[in-house]
Amino acid sequence: TLGALTDPASRVDAIPEITESDRPAFGLRVTGTITPAMDLYFDKSDSRLVRIDWRSDILRFSDWKEHDGAKYPAKCVGYKKSTGKPWYFSEILELERLKELPAGLKRR
Repeated sequence: TLGALTDPASRVDAIPEITESDRPAFGLRVTGTITPAMDLYFDKSDSRLVRIDWRSDILRFSDWKEHDGAKYPAKCVGYKKSTGKPWYFSEILELERLKELPAGLKRR
């Protein structure tokens, strides 16, 4: 998902700040390579991704951890915009860095 931010065909525009989990977050809207537009929000203090609004969903990221030099949100909860109710929960319990790409995959 975040690859769209660096895609030359994407247009990235600033959008109004929001408060997410009682913390200010700045927003970016990505268009051109994503339809409909995707809104991404990042914590103002550490620039970590805290939320994505896309299609009919709001995805909230939390419990940031670090493994082998990479930082990642270990938890994500998906909410339906229409109801505000959660519809899925995910949690990364274990993470392993691959030493090489699986056969048939190429690095971009």
